[in-house]
Amino acid sequence: MVARLRPLALLVALVALALAAAPPAARADRGLARVPVHIGGDVLFDEARNDGRQGGPGTWSVTEGRLTRDGLRLHVEIDPVLQGLPVQSGPAVLFAGMQAFGGSGDRGLGVSIDALATVELPPCDDADCRYAADVELPTAGIPGAVDRLDKMGDFLWIEVALTLVRTYGDGSWLQVTPLAPWMDGATFSDAGRLGNVKPVGGRLFPYGLFPSDEATPIPRRGGWMFTSGFDYGRVVERLRKRAGDPSTPIPGVDARLHVTIEPACLHAAHLTLHDDAGDRVFDADVYDTAEIDAVVRLPAGTTWRLTLHDGGGIDFDQGRQGWGVRVGSIEAVGGPLDIAATFECVTPSGEVDVVGATQASADPTSAPPRPAPTIEPSSAVTNADGDRLAWLGAVVAAGTAASVALLVVLGRRRSR
Repeated sequence: MVARLRPLALLVALVALALAAAPPAARADRGLARVPVHIGGDVLFDEARNDGRQGGPGTWSVTEGRLTRDGLRLHVEIDPVLQGLPVQSGPAVLFAGMQAFGGSGDRGLGVSIDALATVELPPCDDADCRYAADVELPTAGIPGAVDRLDKMGDFLWIEVALTLVRTYGDGSWLQVTPLAPWMDGATFSDAGRLGNVKPVGGRLFPYGLFPSDEATPIPRRGGWMFTSGFDYGRVVERLRKRAGDPSTPIPGVDARLHVTIEPACLHAAHLTLHDDAGDRVFDADVYDTAEIDAVVRLPAGTTWRLTLHDGGGIDFDQGRQGWGVRVGSIEAVGGPLDIAATFECVTPSGEVDVVGATQASADPTSAPPRPAPTIEPSSAVTNADGDRLAWLGAVVAAGTAASVALLVVLGRRRSR
């Protein structure tokens, strides 16, 4: 009897050794396939000063998805937001990232995963623009993120988030549009399971364009789905130059801006120089600020306005509860221009005076050089996590026992 059991014991030992030697992702594939996934329900990152919302939204859809040997591959199609400036579009960049999502009581919890993917997209004709791209996110960090979240609450699903950044006018203008669900609520972002992704889609809010040198880096402490600093504008500029950009700078008018606010606003307040579509050339926090001086370049052939508002956006008079005052009809023809405006903040009011010459000129330069970023990320991975590396080492050391434990844990979560 003992002799007949020896071949079986040897086979078990060989299987255990093979499993221990396999990559952790391969050992977890079967469990990962059953993990719930949502797409577009959260924001990977946004431009901190995004504004606009004056036009129609864009649309997006994930038509298919599957697990590969090392990652989650999604096919994404996007009909982007139309824009009204007389400017040519250049290359675009689609960013994608993930987090483990769950909750504790009535509190939502998110644990970022060390997985950031970028896909370069070619210039697109704005009259008939549609993007189609395959994006692949590495899945090696999923089990560790799930384990960390389970120590704080209950794991619910993996959240995939995407943001589209388009460039215009030889990189001098950007448009940042996160991919959002059709409506708020988990039902609209439910994409099934990692091993069987079902189609899901949503909208892109019609945020306006802004000068690329005003792109706001995520600070060192992190923000949105990032746990550390990230300068998306620097990444976009590097990929734009690598892809090649046939777009040309937009003709523009130089303008000197001088604004007086008296009395100053002793509450949240922003000053934005924008057009009727929500594109902006200047935006500043003006809390307790009496005077503002700036030099801007206004795209020619467009009417611009100055709005002093509560920081919630220039659409203060379009249904949302907020305050603001909008002045001027600044025609970007001729140049240079001198724009002098005065505002009163207690009972919002203001006026503007514009003095200018008669000729528009083409911008002789591309986007101004960007300041050095807080952190230089790679185009593939950011937010390195020492816990994840420790987890990988632990799994390899534990061999078959760790693999079985992982499957049991995932099975327990699916039963909740």
